Amino acid sequence: MVEIIAIVRSNKTGATKKALLDAGCPGFTCQKCRGRGKKPIDIVMTDGSKLVSKRIFNIFCEDNMQDAVVEAIIKAAHTGCPGDGKIFVCPVKAAYNVREGTKS
Repeated sequence: MVEIIAIVRSNKTGATKKALLDAGCPGFTCQKCRGRGKKPIDIVMTDGSKLVSKRIFNIFCEDNMQDAVVEAIIKAAHTGCPGDGKIFVCPVKAAYNVREGTKS
């Protein structure tokens, strides 16, 4: 099992959700987040910060679905401009079902 963490532009949230569903990955978490990439930006937000609003997706899937999920996110979130986002893939050593207390 792997965890896929994807940070995408806010305006690509809907397209990314649809792409995940179409890729056979209905379970994910999506949250608002703020940050910036490696390079400083010259844009100052209305609250005075230099942080850009993004969305972060946390997806857990089986190893054999990893490539399809990553490809779906890239196709949905790609604009070709700096700031499109980043995807991280991390191994998951174990997962447990809280209700039943069993390893899943």
